[in-house]
Amino acid sequence: MNTLPDISETEGSGFRPAPDMAEWMRETFIDEEGGLSHDRHAHLRDARIAVLWSSHEYERRGQRVLGKAEQPPPHGIYGWDRGRMMQQLAKWFGGWFDGESPDFLITLYEPYVANCLEEGRARAICALVEHELCHCAQQTDEYGTPEFSDATGRPKWTIAGHDAEVFVHEVARYGAYSDELKDLRTAFEKGPSTDEAVVRGVCGCGAPVTG
Repeated sequence: MNTLPDISETEGSGFRPAPDMAEWMRETFIDEEGGLSHDRHAHLRDARIAVLWSSHEYERRGQRVLGKAEQPPPHGIYGWDRGRMMQQLAKWFGGWFDGESPDFLITLYEPYVANCLEEGRARAICALVEHELCHCAQQTDEYGTPEFSDATGRPKWTIAGHDAEVFVHEVARYGAYSDELKDLRTAFEKGPSTDEAVVRGVCGCGAPVTG
């Protein structure tokens, strides 16, 4: 079984391409025979997914950001800004996809993942990675049918939002008042569907799953 790459002795700082991590993510969560494969990610077997490590701490709305999925370059970026971003993407990932641009770019906060590895928190790493993969979606039409490009025949991609946007306070006061929250409650009541031994195996920490 493919295990998480060792990042304990990485060099440099800032942003760095993470080809080993990208391969682990694909073989673990996306490929049909992956240890944590799920039908939800089946559409990503045709996707070009690039991965970056970041050593920069980043906060958004008062919360530390541990990962981010996006479609490069971001929409609304033009002129020199867009050209600069495209040049940087080509430098990082020009050899990854036969010269084609990535469909998705996933950035992970390296110190957090390294700390989880050191502490043996396999489930935390897998949850972070799969959270970002859940954002990587295929466009659908008004009937829910997946859409494909007329020009290339490849899927049309988009960034999916979260299934539920809530505060703990509102749930504590009003309970599962929406369909999304009811689905979330059902998921909590069922408990994790992944065997802990499998999570330890694909993560490679070799320690108990603690969170």
